[in-house]
Parts: sequence; C-alpha cells; structure tokens
Amino acid sequence: MLLMRMATYLFFPNQGLEFQDVWKALLLGARYDLRTTAVIMLLILVPGAIPQLNPFSGTRQRKFWLILLGLISFVFIFLYAIDFAHFSYLNQRLNASVLNYLADTAISFTMVWESYPLLRLLTIVLLVAFLLSRLVSFSFKRIAAKAGVGSSRTNIISYVVLILMCGAMIFGRFNQYPLRWSDAFALGNDYKANLALNPFESLLNSLKFRKTSYDLG
Repeated sequence: MLLMRMATYLFFPNQGLEFQDVWKALLLGARYDLRTTAVIMLLILVPGAIPQLNPFSGTRQRKFWLILLGLISFVFIFLYAIDFAHFSYLNQRLNASVLNYLADTAISFTMVWESYPLLRLLTIVLLVAFLLSRLVSFSFKRIAAKAGVGSSRTNIISYVVLILMCGAMIFGRFNQYPLRWSDAFALGNDYKANLALNPFESLLNSLKFRKTSYDLG
C-alpha cells in the first residue's frame, strides 16, 4: 500500500510539490493503510481462533484460507486499479460517486472500454493478484513450519497482544477520538488529501454522502 501511494505521487501530476511538502500526507496515509491492514488481520485472527477454522488444523482449512486470501488479494489489486484510473480521470480517489455509473451500465462500460486498455489492465490485475497470493502461500508455509512452537500461555498472550495491536491501528491515534476520513482534508489542499487516502478509506467513508446534493437555501 505504501508502494501504491508512492506510485500515486510519482506518476500522477503532483502540483509541483516536493517530498518535503507531502511527507505529512504520506505519514497520515500510512496510518490509514495500517487501519485497512488491521481490519484484514482481524478477519483472519478472529475466525482463525475457532479450532474448526484454524488454518493450521487441517488440509481443508488450509485450502479454504488460501482461496479466501487469494480472493482478497484480487479485490485488493482490482480496487487499486480502479482507483488509479479514477484518479487519472478525475484527480480524486475512488469514492462512492463511482456507483452512480451503475445507473446505466451499458453507457458506462462503453466509455470505460474506449478510455482504458481494459484487457491489459485486467491481465496486470490478475498477474499481480496471483503473485500476491503466491506470496501469501509462501508465508503460510513458513509459518506452518513453526506452528505449535511455544506454550499455550505464550500463544494466548501473543494472540491477545495482536488483537490489541489491531484495535490500536484501527483507532489510529493516541487521542480521545479515532482517526477519521475527514482528517485528510485538514492537510491544506485536495491533492494532499487524495494522496493520504487509500481507495478503501475513501470509498467506504463516502458512501453516506453518495446521495448528497446542493442546498437550494
């Protein structure tokens, strides 16, 4: 996710801002990325604690988790691909307004087909998702080789610590209030805000504003 954000800065117009001008946006972006990472980790840690779903308890469970993580990898890369296309076209991170294009799918698909090399992009997405899933599989084998090492007490403490770490990353700050989507827009300009956000944070938090219109008053 850090590499994706650096690609956004390097390969898209950055309004002439140098690295020293955007480091705060990159730092805030890292906190948003940690939140997204923590959510994915909890999706693994919580059900994985159930013996019947533990990925290290049998071949069937291992296959289930590897397939699930492969699908997550695809969705992850696919959303970033759409996000980059959206940012290139509108200079905005992927947000809920993109769902409005579903109102007329045929026209929207024709526009996208004529504007972007869809087949090439889909090939790249599938390739990167495959490589990412292979990395997950490789990591799983490394972890499986050490699974079961240590006492039950140590394993429980480690599990609790990981859950607390995930909770801290989701909260996002040492403050009374959690890290918010709107914090990105306190950086001074729209470019820094878009650089700080990731497609997950931007898309999910803008859903409630999808139907917002202008105020006649």
